[in-house]
Amino acid sequence: MENKKYMIGNMKMNLTFEEVERYFNVLGTKARSSQVIFCPTYLYVPYFIEQGFETAVQNTAQYDSGAYTGEVSPVQAASIGCSYTILGHSERRMYFHETDDIVSEKVKRALAAGLSVILCVGESDEEEKSGKTEEVLKRELTAVFSKLTEEEASRVIVAYEPIWAIGTGRVPTNDQIWKVASDIQKILEQMNIVHVPILYGGSVNEGNIETLNQIDNISGFLVGGACLKPEQFLHMIEVVL
Repeated sequence: MENKKYMIGNMKMNLTFEEVERYFNVLGTKARSSQVIFCPTYLYVPYFIEQGFETAVQNTAQYDSGAYTGEVSPVQAASIGCSYTILGHSERRMYFHETDDIVSEKVKRALAAGLSVILCVGESDEEEKSGKTEEVLKRELTAVFSKLTEEEASRVIVAYEPIWAIGTGRVPTNDQIWKVASDIQKILEQMNIVHVPILYGGSVNEGNIETLNQIDNISGFLVGGACLKPEQFLHMIEVVL
């Protein structure tokens, strides 16, 4: 496990341009770090890059180009200076019916284009209550990592986001997160993959970041709603980094 920690802010489909300008005014030169990654909607990606922030797109297609209205390819994202893409987020799996096979193909395309990948994995409420967390994680991780070379795998960050914790205010205990992160490590090691950073995401906020940061086998956090408030996100960054 790498000692390097990451703070990743997934802004989802939020903020107007005026709010983004205010966001920049609050941040100033702070948070310009390779360990802090901002994930704005596509429209604002160039502005974050111009401001000198490490930037990710929230999704890329499984195609490099073509007649796919509304899609953005990893080649296009890389060509404007984007460094990362989020892939496999539960909202993409749920609302856009992205299967493990589709996520796997997207990861391969993104890595081939030169992007690094933030791969989201996690179980639903029903799966968690049925004791299927490890089974779900093994399926989602194997679908992707079994098709990657060692070099490709080295450019993937895994973000564990239990679906039942996203935006709900429900957060697993530190012991639960530690156990899942340990399980993820073991699953990857079975494929001879080591040193992949593992992050936690799901209702991470200013009120619980200090407690969550005590977990010793994770390498940071994927933050949702809390990253929309720059003052709050800056404080969280200071706690972790």
